[in-house]
Amino acid sequence: MLLNDLLISAGKFCKKNIAMQYIPYLFVVLVELEDLKSAIESIPFEVFCLLTAIFGIFVRIFAQISKEKNSFSNKGAYSIIRNPLFFGNFFILFAITLMTQSWEIILTNSMITICFYSLIALYEEDIFKEEYKQQYINYANKTNCFIPSLKNYINPDKNFNIKQIIKHESSTWLLCAVSFVTIEIIRGYFEFNKFFLSKFWFYVLIFAFIIWLYSLVFISYKRDKNENL
Repeated sequence: MLLNDLLISAGKFCKKNIAMQYIPYLFVVLVELEDLKSAIESIPFEVFCLLTAIFGIFVRIFAQISKEKNSFSNKGAYSIIRNPLFFGNFFILFAITLMTQSWEIILTNSMITICFYSLIALYEEDIFKEEYKQQYINYANKTNCFIPSLKNYINPDKNFNIKQIIKHESSTWLLCAVSFVTIEIIRGYFEFNKFFLSKFWFYVLIFAFIIWLYSLVFISYKRDKNENL
């Protein structure tokens, strides 16, 4: 098998098993768990980590607004960068690992993220190139893969729909909050020799849980009700 075909096959596997990306992240954290003993509590630093994750979430939201159903997207976020969802995910995962205050964990997991999403991007581009041919090649020639550029920005056609955004992104928010809280609890245990969670992270977790519950119960219920009419 040619190397390019091997990489594309690996990208296909990564896309179909995207949840598996968290296994090496968790493994790295467990191996370097001792590093959390030297982590110190700093609300400004923790707020910075949270804001970094929120930036990634807003990138994902913009990508969802810009996404086309029956074609590859080339407007909105996709006119700035070809893979805005991956770009947003990177900042979310980077923010979570940044909370560990361990450079070994931060650098290793950042490299895992880049390799993982690069393989998926290679696989997706192969599909788009096969389906849309020169149209996609022209788009790819003027739009960077992972580095944003505003020089060819085009407004998206879709209108902002807050309910759709909550529906698509609520699980991301909750997973992000749970990850932050888990790291904070482990760090607190090493510092105080007991399980401890500050009010700040407790409120963040509750807020994310309420948004997720609203999406799960009310938005999904209304959708199912409308479909049955």
